[in-house]
Amino acid sequence: MSDMMQTMTRHLSFIGMMLLLLGLAACRPQETIIIYITPTPQPSATSASTLVPTTVAMLATETATGGAVAQAATATQTAAPTLATAEPGSFGPIIDASYSLPPTSTPPPTSTLPPSSTPTPINTPIATLYPAYPALDGNRIGVQMYYNLPIDAYYVFLQHAKWLNVGWIKLQADWSFLQPEGPGAYGPTFQFFVDYVQRTRAEGFRVLLSVVKAPDWARSTVEEDGPPDDPQLYVNFLAELMERIKPENIAAIEVWNEPNLIREWRGTLPFNGAGYMQLFRPAYDRIKSIAPEMQVISAGLAPTGNTAGSVDDRTYMQQMYDAGLAEYTLAAVGIHPYSWSNPPDFVCCDTIPGRGWDDDPHFFFADNLRDYRAIMERNGHNVPMWTTEFGWATWDGYPGDPPDEWMRFNTLADQVEYTVRALEIGQSLDYMGPMILWNLNFGTATLIQDRLEMSAYSLTYDVDGLSLSRRPLFEVLSQIVTRQ
Repeated sequence: MSDMMQTMTRHLSFIGMMLLLLGLAACRPQETIIIYITPTPQPSATSASTLVPTTVAMLATETATGGAVAQAATATQTAAPTLATAEPGSFGPIIDASYSLPPTSTPPPTSTLPPSSTPTPINTPIATLYPAYPALDGNRIGVQMYYNLPIDAYYVFLQHAKWLNVGWIKLQADWSFLQPEGPGAYGPTFQFFVDYVQRTRAEGFRVLLSVVKAPDWARSTVEEDGPPDDPQLYVNFLAELMERIKPENIAAIEVWNEPNLIREWRGTLPFNGAGYMQLFRPAYDRIKSIAPEMQVISAGLAPTGNTAGSVDDRTYMQQMYDAGLAEYTLAAVGIHPYSWSNPPDFVCCDTIPGRGWDDDPHFFFADNLRDYRAIMERNGHNVPMWTTEFGWATWDGYPGDPPDEWMRFNTLADQVEYTVRALEIGQSLDYMGPMILWNLNFGTATLIQDRLEMSAYSLTYDVDGLSLSRRPLFEVLSQIVTRQ
């Protein structure tokens, strides 16, 4: 992911030049926000403390529902620099091209979803569809944000999250990025992250941190990403992170991300559930010693089978229980129930002949939920499941071909219907905690041009590098999600 991240970071500077409209938070947008840019030089990691003046002019046009035209505003502000090389996190699921499992005998159900309609044009409000959707509790919904941005751009995306009415923001704390020089060494990028978390909390969100990726100085193996050789180093970093951010600004911590993928777990700890528990145990104990009420979540696993680069998530979860996960009765179990191009009500297998991405239970939201919960119950672990990543990717509305063929099967309308239905299913389950949608703002011009998968999940996007637009899913969620 490092080359991709460097490319992404180089081309994210245009976002960093956005400044919030005066009074923008007072009105919900229904139109494209046009952004006129004065470029800012890309800072290096060694010059990250230099403050760069940023000038931005933003024009909001009249909404489709007849709202008043917002005033154009031009302002100059001293902005935090673009952070240098933060890893945005993986999109979640991965299955090797050669991997397959025998289909189960479970017959496909009749879908409870309405037929997909013609995709709504981008940036056109689709209010006529709203009555068909349920009201959703925003306190149980969140979205993951990319934070490697100047403060004004980060604030813009916080406002977008406010318009979604979600209660949670997930940020991935990349340890290798925040503390690259050694234990106890903290530079300006770390302070920016502290400030962003505190600002997010001050804006009324609850913050979920996923703390991942040991720096090179903590690993004898520096290929890809992975845990430290000594789990105590991770524990120490967690304690320092909590001390500087302050526990009252953090609502939950997820201990690592998708450790059943070797790209996330290169190192000396065993590549299995028992190896993960060597990290989880001391991390849980230290977090609870600092903040007894803090929600600690086990790492969400990637839904995948046994391949050269992965361990089957069902097998891996049972290995975690064999190593003592059920002892943690105040923890939550993280899950990543991706569903590729399959609707959330469908179960394996071959529900739509000829598509291919429906011949394995790992490809189904419903099968993932069912199998994870069955493993938990079999091990007597009656704690909540937290969906720390999920979503449906679509290339609909983007130029060129999608990075994966299965994305062709998802339209913008499918993305709306599947996501809303999944949230409805989750909120009907008494054991389901918050559900974090992947993602808010990875749809940058460069990621789209480079055909990177994470951009297909994004709720916002920019095709030409000049304007920020919202997908229909954003517009629907902003109307049916409420917080009380």
